[in-house]
Amino acid sequence: MEDEKHLKLLLRMKRTKSNRFNYSKRLARKATVKSLSVNFLSLLCIFASIYLLASPPDAAGAVGIYVSILVTTASVVSLMLSVENPVSELMKRSQQAHQCARDISGLYGKFQAGAIEYKDARNDYESILNAYDDNHDECDNWKTLFENAKDFPGDADGIGWIRGWFLYLMSCYSPAIYTIVCVIAILLTWRIPPLIKGYFF
Repeated sequence: MEDEKHLKLLLRMKRTKSNRFNYSKRLARKATVKSLSVNFLSLLCIFASIYLLASPPDAAGAVGIYVSILVTTASVVSLMLSVENPVSELMKRSQQAHQCARDISGLYGKFQAGAIEYKDARNDYESILNAYDDNHDECDNWKTLFENAKDFPGDADGIGWIRGWFLYLMSCYSPAIYTIVCVIAILLTWRIPPLIKGYFF
């Protein structure tokens, strides 16, 4: 009975520290991707603005209108990416999650080696969790279960590569995906009206 309690607590610690490490890595990668996406949109605005400045006022025509739409849309998207979960906030949360995982990892090693009693280990574990306000997301837990299915046979049932890997990566690269979708929408705005006009009129 005592061995079972020890094993359950060790598995809880292992799962939580893995979740927090996954969370930390995901936020750090998301912050990098978001920063690159904002920089890309800023460069897009700069080059589009240079084009407008370099073009004669009477020669810009419809192209100038579309370029203006491009600048406006890219600026709005860049602003939204900057305001919603700023890069600095993501990095701060990533560092806190990493530290939490390191604290649990240290406690896990001590408890596994028998250097600390069960009751003390459980109390210290709860104290570490209470010391950090931020918690990991479901996709971080799914990644842990997917990668350590043999340690959590019941909970890992039904966790395939879509939930265990794909959704995690989608979250990491969501700022880039959002940026690409917006750029494609801008290009469609540029091309579809002339096609419609040429086809119907």
